[in-house]
Amino acid sequence: MLVIGKRWIGSAAVEMVLALVISTIVAQILKRIISRSRPYWVSKNLNTYGIDLRDYSFPSGHTTAAFTVATTFSLYYPKMAALFIVMAFLAAVSRTYLAVHYPTDVLAGVIIGIIVGYVVHMYVYDNLLNWL
Repeated sequence: MLVIGKRWIGSAAVEMVLALVISTIVAQILKRIISRSRPYWVSKNLNTYGIDLRDYSFPSGHTTAAFTVATTFSLYYPKMAALFIVMAFLAAVSRTYLAVHYPTDVLAGVIIGIIVGYVVHMYVYDNLLNWL
């Protein structure tokens, strides 16, 4: 990769992958610690449109990933932030609509995604580049 100033060309994508790895680890650890049943495991009459997931519900991994990506790219491309956030919001709403998550699962995913995306952007990524 080419370096311009202190930033690599393609650094938004590299930073996004780093943030995704971290946020996924956080979400998976919480899933195993909290072990919350999915809505359709509790209420058998919910239609999941054929989705049958085996892991736990809290927090929503899809929502975590969507908001991690949206936050990272919004910090790089602020003029497009509204588009990124709307796309992440639609992913989040779909998780509840499909009855695979409770609203609090989705809210936790939003919070984790935003925090991890922001922390990686502001503190982790540049320090990692300097260390390497």
